[in-house]
Amino acid sequence: VTSSIKKRHQTILIAHQRTMRTKINSIIGALLLAAATHAFSPSIVPHKTIVKETALRVSWWDQNDEDYKKAMANNIARTDVRRFLTQRAMQSFMDLLTACRDPHTVRWLEDFGAWRNMANYHGLGALNNTRFPSWDTILLELIQQPEDVVIVSAKRRGRGHGGWSKNNPYLEDRYVEFEIDIDPTSLASRIISVREQLAAEWEEDLETLKTANDQILDSYNKK
Repeated sequence: VTSSIKKRHQTILIAHQRTMRTKINSIIGALLLAAATHAFSPSIVPHKTIVKETALRVSWWDQNDEDYKKAMANNIARTDVRRFLTQRAMQSFMDLLTACRDPHTVRWLEDFGAWRNMANYHGLGALNNTRFPSWDTILLELIQQPEDVVIVSAKRRGRGHGGWSKNNPYLEDRYVEFEIDIDPTSLASRIISVREQLAAEWEEDLETLKTANDQILDSYNKK
């Protein structure tokens, strides 16, 4: 009985293998026929959109042209990393003054540099290239400024005088004035300290960025 069951299983297995071979051969034949048919069929060219390339405006200029030279020199000076470091140092210093409740010195610095809302400016070229052609020009000019005094007028709380009511409409507001000393040399020294600290932080950040970039390239090349 056992031998007959084994023979029956072998017969079923052989029949199944033959069926699978037949199906595989039919699939291969269909693929070969499709490939042969496609080989003799006309190729379909995908639609391509032709985009007309335009040259950059700067490339049209003659490199010997004076306007071109001035534009390139101005752009190089504006994007100088040392100049940008000085700009960020002044912005960070102004932000520190604002946090310490000294908006008057911030206003004096903005008047000195002919800026408006300098602390919140995001981008390059905040410093005037004509007035400050180099990264240290603004610091040298700041050191040469004489000491100054800013007079601040502040309104006192309430309008009452002695026993008079503060809601009396006939009483005028009272103001008190106080002076704030401005020492440009001291300001320049403090800005230079901030600039030095930022330079050290940038050096570490750039090194970290370079390391991360190298790791990304290595992992990409391995793939």
